[in-house]
Amino acid sequence: MREAASVPGIDGMVDALVEESLSVCETSDAWFAALRVYPAALGVNDASFVGDVNLLVACWGHEDTPVCLDADADCLLGGEG
Repeated sequence: MREAASVPGIDGMVDALVEESLSVCETSDAWFAALRVYPAALGVNDASFVGDVNLLVACWGHEDTPVCLDADADCLLGGEG
């Protein structure tokens, strides 16, 4: 997340870094914790705006990553778990 937060305006690179974070963090709780420290990774200026919708968007097309599988099991992605 720190690296993605430091890359201004290069969407493809930021997307790749965020996608990588979905595997590196392993759980949705760990992913949210990292995003709250580096909200700029997803273009959010204030960590208080970090929520489930950020994970839903990040997981779009990356449902098979550890973070997204964990989030789906916890019904954070709109599924039944």
